[in-house]
Amino acid sequence: MSESLRSANDNLQFDDFSSKCLLKITEVCDFVGLSRSMIYKCIADPDIGFPTPLKIGSVSRWRKDEIIEWTEVCSSRR
Repeated sequence: MSESLRSANDNLQFDDFSSKCLLKITEVCDFVGLSRSMIYKCIADPDIGFPTPLKIGSVSRWRKDEIIEWTEVCSSRR
């Protein structure tokens, strides 16, 4: 492995990768504490601002960083 690639890998933090991962609907439900149907209702209501999923073929995935940001915004409104 080249030295520059090794040092780049050494600087990569697990949190950097995990915050950019994609979540399944079940993981989103667990993370935000809402049911599947409530999440889709939140997506349909533009006033709520719930992150829209990425469509990958026939499946939907949510960016973890967007879900985290949405929960932080909701917490700050309380």
